[in-house]
Amino acid sequence: EGRFIVAAVQGLYVEIDFKFKNESLMQGINDVKKLLKTLNTDFSNISKTAQGSMKNAGQAVKKGVETNLKQAKKAADDVQKSFDKIGRARIDKPLDEFNRKAQKSINSTNKLKQTINDVGRGFKYAVGAYLAMQSRQAFQDFGNIDFEIRGAAAKTGGFENDRKKLLKLAQDVGAVTKFRNLDVAQAINAGATLGLKELDLQSVIPSSAKLAQGFNAQLEPTIESTIAYMKTYGLTAQDVPKLNDMIAVTARDSAADLGRLSEGFKYVGQTAKSMNIPIESVFAILGKMNDVGIVGSSAGTSFNNFLVQLTKNADKVQKLTGKKLTDESGKLRDVTQIYDEIIEKAKTMDDVTRNAMLFDLFGIRGAKNIQAFLNQGVNEVTKFRERIKNSGGAVDAMASFM
Repeated sequence: EGRFIVAAVQGLYVEIDFKFKNESLMQGINDVKKLLKTLNTDFSNISKTAQGSMKNAGQAVKKGVETNLKQAKKAADDVQKSFDKIGRARIDKPLDEFNRKAQKSINSTNKLKQTINDVGRGFKYAVGAYLAMQSRQAFQDFGNIDFEIRGAAAKTGGFENDRKKLLKLAQDVGAVTKFRNLDVAQAINAGATLGLKELDLQSVIPSSAKLAQGFNAQLEPTIESTIAYMKTYGLTAQDVPKLNDMIAVTARDSAADLGRLSEGFKYVGQTAKSMNIPIESVFAILGKMNDVGIVGSSAGTSFNNFLVQLTKNADKVQKLTGKKLTDESGKLRDVTQIYDEIIEKAKTMDDVTRNAMLFDLFGIRGAKNIQAFLNQGVNEVTKFRERIKNSGGAVDAMASFM
């Protein structure tokens, strides 16, 4: 296992042949530094495990293992310090100076290898296997980051100029969230595939990464959903932080988590937008439908069918309620008011007559949309909508807590 560690470090500094640009190489170094910080925590966890498993062992044995664990942690710290020195070196300096500092890292890693061997067979294999796996992954990741960012830069059309900016974006977001830089790079590439330009990505990625962190969700699907909301409602990238705050409050205060909300929106978003229904109203209605067990795509389908049948049977609905569906400018009135007017009439009917009326006007699926609010009331929807509309700072608060 220790051999894999040395090979990995040598593979970075000796065998890489400087195939990547300076930024990519230093990204690899930074990823390994993150690994070593994690490793220090793991040594602490191993120490706790060792102490717990040796309650019945002699004090001498216990003290010996604890001493070796402290030596392992110190060796890991030495590797980190050597990386710090390399991080301050310029790649364009003579190779002998760079390789000399790299060799110090290799020596420190060899010391770490020896210390691990001293800890004991069980610990040696556990820690050694972890190091081998994580080191290989870190060095593979920094090459993939370059690939993802170059792909995004080609799609945005900015090529080398955008590549540098997007690489920095991946590094900056990776530094302040739980996501690896590779995760962020893949999300950037996905955003570029969906048509966002470099400036758009600078606004969309940081806020969406915090949203995903706040709900412990995957980054790439979260960003794709945010872009879908944005494009469906004709919002700009600068509107995304506010949009994500509204998404956060919807998912936090209802059964419509990020996945369910996104699934429901797929089926009703375009119809709702074409009828000028505000996005906060859409979120509130989908959230409350999920609360009563009409979840995900079923909520979106039911809401969509209600809107379609509402327009097709506008004359019948207006006759039922005694009020027009549109205002003086010809736009659809607040959909929650229309709900309330229909429900008030439905409550005066017996069960059979009420359901027959709803099925006739809105179909089986569309009727579920109205039925969802017969018991909980439309007032809950309007209050929820106001909380969604006034949701500023929700994403930052949730991401910070996580």
